[in-house]
Amino acid sequence: SMFDMPISIFYSRRIGESTAFEYRINAALKLMGDTKSGWGYGLILADTSPRNIGYDYPYARKRYTLSRVTKSFLDGKSKIGLSHTYFSFDLDGNQDQETISLDHISHFLSNQIFIDYQIAKSMNSDIIGNGYVLAMGYQSSSPLSLTLDIENYDKNFSINRVGYLTRNNIKKYQV
Repeated sequence: SMFDMPISIFYSRRIGESTAFEYRINAALKLMGDTKSGWGYGLILADTSPRNIGYDYPYARKRYTLSRVTKSFLDGKSKIGLSHTYFSFDLDGNQDQETISLDHISHFLSNQIFIDYQIAKSMNSDIIGNGYVLAMGYQSSSPLSLTLDIENYDKNFSINRVGYLTRNNIKKYQV
């Protein structure tokens, strides 16, 4: 759940995912935890290579780096997070992909009012893309609820080497 955010800049099934070759995970490290002062941290490192080419062929290796820091405040009713992903693959030339992200969620009035947003930037070589999500609303025990959802991903926003996005170049507004 450390890496659950409105924009899925990390999708765990990407690590070791088979493409033209069947890949194996050579080494991986996951470090996660929380402090008493409300800080959370997560780090995932992974190195993969194709089974049929061999471990020593460096250009076919895929490397993943994911990091996230969060801070809870207002008695745990709010959280802000900063995330970073990095993917390296050199088989067809330099195909690095990097994503940075800022997210925040807050609940007020016994969790009846919420604000949840995320801003992300993807960088693939010299191509930079932006995406953002905003959800806010009022939910009560009575039949009255109001929710506003906004999603915007420009045509250059690309996170599918490490994350998951069904499509880019979209603007979506829902009430």
